[in-house]
Amino acid sequence: MPILANISYGQAPTFNLQRQYLWGFVFQWWTGFTVVSSGNPFVFQETMFGGYRTVIKFKDWFWDWDNRAANLDYVIEDLYALPPGGGSPINAGDILLQYDFDTQYQVPTLEIITGAPTGEFIWYRFPPANRPYWKLLYDNAPATPFRT
Repeated sequence: MPILANISYGQAPTFNLQRQYLWGFVFQWWTGFTVVSSGNPFVFQETMFGGYRTVIKFKDWFWDWDNRAANLDYVIEDLYALPPGGGSPINAGDILLQYDFDTQYQVPTLEIITGAPTGEFIWYRFPPANRPYWKLLYDNAPATPFRT
């Protein structure tokens, strides 16, 4: 599947993300959305408007821990919406994709923020490093997924 969304970037699209330093990602959508499928791809479903789903798939090498880096506009492979009851993929709408350092949990994240005017955030860790010397210095966040 392609990327079907109107993506804007918090930093330049060529902003370079170091995968080994990213704790995980944060997804924001309408209050009350549910996680239908976690992993890669992630599938989220809203509950306010009939059950639209958003599908997000990271590039496999980026999802599975790697010590490489990539531009912000290169880490997502698929991003689209599905109408209630199934059917062909549709545009997921406005999406803000950005790097952020969360000061509460002291972790660097990739934020995927939709155009929903109200909503909540769900946090999810990326798979851990496959070498002990790449472990993050801090991980004070609760077990994932969790909501804020």
